[in-house]
Amino acid sequence: MSQTKKTTNLSIDTEVIHGGRILGINLSQTCEIFLRDYIKCEKERRWREENAPFFTAYNEMIEKEGLALEEWRGF
Repeated sequence: MSQTKKTTNLSIDTEVIHGGRILGINLSQTCEIFLRDYIKCEKERRWREENAPFFTAYNEMIEKEGLALEEWRGF
């Protein structure tokens, strides 16, 4: 995780800013945490989307041919 910070401008609804200040919420930190999680989820979603054809083909192959070494499986 990078410790370097860069100042940026965000447009946030004034009611959100006001509510955050009343509750003592650090808006910069909260936005950063949310964006970090959102970026992680979006990367995962895109990876699943990009790799969906492989998983579809693999599952079809398993259905057609069965699992490799299935006869020696102990579970």
